[in-house]
Amino acid sequence: MTRQEPWFARAQPQAPARAVIVGGGIAGASAARALRRRGWRTTIVEKHAGLAEEASGNPAAVLLPRLTAAPSLDGRFYAAAWRHLLTELGGLSAAGFARSGVLQLALTAEDASRLATIAASGIVSALRHVSPAEASEIAGVAVPHSALYLPDGGWVDPRRLCAALAAGAAFIFNADVAALRHDGLWKVEDTRGDVIAEGEIVILANALGATRFTQTSGLHVLARRGQITLVAPTAASARLQTVLSYGGYITPAHDGVHNIGATFDEVDAGSAVDIPAVRTQDHSRNLEMLARVLPALGSGWEETQVKGRAAFRCTTIDHMPVAGPVPDSAAFGRDYAELARGHPWARYPDATYHPGLYTLTGLGSRGMVSAPLAAEVLAAEICGEPSPLERDLVTALHPARFLVRDLKHGK
Repeated sequence: MTRQEPWFARAQPQAPARAVIVGGGIAGASAARALRRRGWRTTIVEKHAGLAEEASGNPAAVLLPRLTAAPSLDGRFYAAAWRHLLTELGGLSAAGFARSGVLQLALTAEDASRLATIAASGIVSALRHVSPAEASEIAGVAVPHSALYLPDGGWVDPRRLCAALAAGAAFIFNADVAALRHDGLWKVEDTRGDVIAEGEIVILANALGATRFTQTSGLHVLARRGQITLVAPTAASARLQTVLSYGGYITPAHDGVHNIGATFDEVDAGSAVDIPAVRTQDHSRNLEMLARVLPALGSGWEETQVKGRAAFRCTTIDHMPVAGPVPDSAAFGRDYAELARGHPWARYPDATYHPGLYTLTGLGSRGMVSAPLAAEVLAAEICGEPSPLERDLVTALHPARFLVRDLKHGK
């Protein structure tokens, strides 16, 4: 067995005890489920009055993995995450999963070639490339494009899924965590300086908020503003039977509305602190894209009939989640200051982490797919178990990867 790169060495394993999870979205709920399987007592601390109130709080989330035509780390991870998610959903009858199938449309000849390659790869089961006629028959509406058909895909109610995953945890709502303090136990403090929870470990699963603490200066995540559009079905759109993905997406009507989305705009991470206001121009962008790609569906809605929701998503430059122990940035800067010189690994000590402090963040626009497996990777790391993923994929999720990348480039 080859030696693990010391800057990605495993953290000291922890025996099951008390875990405080900051954040009640899909990341926090998934972490709670993964730890409870291993005998941990979990407490979720959430700044809102309930679970899934921010990026995880849309009425419907499309379930579609991020698949790549060429072999890649992110393609392998999302294929594994997809397989894990389907297994997980099979045991969560209350998760609100609608297995309607998903058609990922090929808008250009290049798209068609890429999607056909993905289908032929067999990276996930039941994928197939379908003609426009087949896509139209599957969808129940006219689809003038070939497509990648994922019959096991669909959409899920994020609040129901988060509640199902978090079942059995304790909850502290309406609590904004402002600081973390370690004195043998982790103390979680609110904005008044009061200790509201304590445990042997803390998991920061609060998206962009994970970077607000003094211990997490080495985490690099990006903010993206996303807005969905909610519309009542027209006579044409009411026939839609499956999710259509085309850069944007539209879901079949449920509870009297289609979910159409979603914008994905760059914003400054420092300003992305609250749920943003809905913008009329973003509804126009969502509807214009739908009309451009699917003319038979993208009309018939008056501006006064349109509603929606906006939120900030937390993502990373490499499109991979962040799951693992939080590195001690000062120690990394000291111990690995000469990484750019290319010295042998044996010259360096193993990584120094903040003991008992972990994070699960950076889930981007496919967090419903990626979070359950990323949480299993994290729980295996915490407990000293073999990882469910290969080493290169675990490394690709590691919170220290950003620091290491900078150090290797002499930054």
